[in-house]
Amino acid sequence: MRAIMMAFAVLGSLLATSAATAEDVPLTKRSVEQLDRECDAKQAESCDELRFRYTGIRGVAKDDAKSAAYRLRGCEAGDARACGVYAVQVNMNKPGYPAKNPAIVARYAYLGCVGGDAPTCGFASALANKTTSYNAQERATIYDKVCSIGTPADCALAADAEGGRASWRSAADYARRACARGDSRACINEKAFAARDQNSRPAVAARPSQPTQQAARKQAPLSDAQRYQPSTGRRSNARDQSRSGYESCTKSNGASGSRYWYYGFDNKRQYGPCT
Repeated sequence: MRAIMMAFAVLGSLLATSAATAEDVPLTKRSVEQLDRECDAKQAESCDELRFRYTGIRGVAKDDAKSAAYRLRGCEAGDARACGVYAVQVNMNKPGYPAKNPAIVARYAYLGCVGGDAPTCGFASALANKTTSYNAQERATIYDKVCSIGTPADCALAADAEGGRASWRSAADYARRACARGDSRACINEKAFAARDQNSRPAVAARPSQPTQQAARKQAPLSDAQRYQPSTGRRSNARDQSRSGYESCTKSNGASGSRYWYYGFDNKRQYGPCT
């Protein structure tokens, strides 16, 4: 009986040692089969180790398609950075990845940004600024995230893009957040966007009487020269009834653009960014 008990004790010790050894083996020393099982179990670090091995290291033959597939599996296992890199690699037509497809790029950039990877948020935000890859709700989610974890400059660019869409209120909000994080240009634009938002809201003043409206229709329209006085930078309250508008401008890179203008509380023209 004593011999049987000793045998069980030895077996238990061996099993415990085996289990501890399996857990303690570093990723770099685990077999491809073990790593694949762990990747199936949504262990993202094991997926990434396999992705790395299939670049042709640690005795594994290079296989671009398998490397890309394990990067995708890492993304699906919750690795936000893997999602973002997958999107970038597809966008760059890297070997082993699907052919460049805007829908695939946008999808995985979005997942990486929402998952909390700051560089991926910058990439997704740039896509949102310049393409139609996202709907309004997705774009708002990306901009909110990039203004939280991305760079202040990316947040400021999101504000500019919303201003270009005439979404003045959200443009002012993103510019305010970029300003609070240290982007000085956004501090200037926040005021312009906020004023544009205020000027775009319906007037609450009482309507003029019918005779006054008829008299206004009979009055000849005023020219820009009559409404605006460049020598002083001020407008005449008696003659100029327009509070804002657009005009052509030259961007910093020398290209032609347009910018909006409005009259501030000091009765002087203020200008938005040249876009």
